Amino acid sequence: MGASVGIYFMRNFKSLASFLFIGMLGASVSFAEAFVFEGSGRAEVLDSARLENCRGLVRLTRSEGEDFLQYHLDFKGVENCSNIEVRDQKNGEVFQDWKLRTVKKPYQGNFTLSGNSIRDLERDGELAIVIFSNSKKTSDSLVLRLRVPPPIFEEPDLKVIDEALLSDCGGKVFLVVRRGIFSSHYSLFFSGVEFCSNVTLYKNSSYLRSLQDGIRLEKHGSSFYEGKIRLDSTTEWYLTLDGDLRVSVFSNSKKHQDLVTLGLKNDE
Repeated sequence: MGASVGIYFMRNFKSLASFLFIGMLGASVSFAEAFVFEGSGRAEVLDSARLENCRGLVRLTRSEGEDFLQYHLDFKGVENCSNIEVRDQKNGEVFQDWKLRTVKKPYQGNFTLSGNSIRDLERDGELAIVIFSNSKKTSDSLVLRLRVPPPIFEEPDLKVIDEALLSDCGGKVFLVVRRGIFSSHYSLFFSGVEFCSNVTLYKNSSYLRSLQDGIRLEKHGSSFYEGKIRLDSTTEWYLTLDGDLRVSVFSNSKKHQDLVTLGLKNDE
């Protein structure tokens, strides 16, 4: 009996090994695809809008391709509509159209702009979108816009020495310096933040005690939170001593939050 089992195992070992190898290979491919997908999701949010009738949210994002910038439309939580069209604002010509396809509601999807859609966006700074139901009884028409550069770039005496993408809250945070004759002063600029308005600063070596807290970002004639935070003397001292600073950004409910580190590594 033992010999028979041994012979059976030897005859089937090659098949078993092949099966396990193929399974591991498949798992590796799936992991790689998931990793690439997650990485490609770290795009800069340029504009966003709520879909009042169709429900849900659409975001216009930009990411860096191998040779050029790529623009995307990202739809989340859409309840009542599944048809999307990008149109010419002047004559209504349809440049691109897509269908949101999800097993069950809410609908979601990410689409890449091409051709005339990109031409109009980069030329006019705007993109016209219509989303509607199959019956066309429910629809939303909206215009998404390229964001203007954050105000720090309008101040020539400020230098950006580090920046970080806020992947969950949306937007970016910049660490900037203004150099004086006898000293340098550091600030944080927040631009295009979608979902978060609270900021706390920590030593990077310790997450137990905050350096500056209770900081709130405001909306200034925009659908985004913006703000400039001047680092106080204690925070500046730790920044120059340690070479970096930990920045926590979060929503009131803490449903959205990011924790990033900014440093002086690029400061000359």
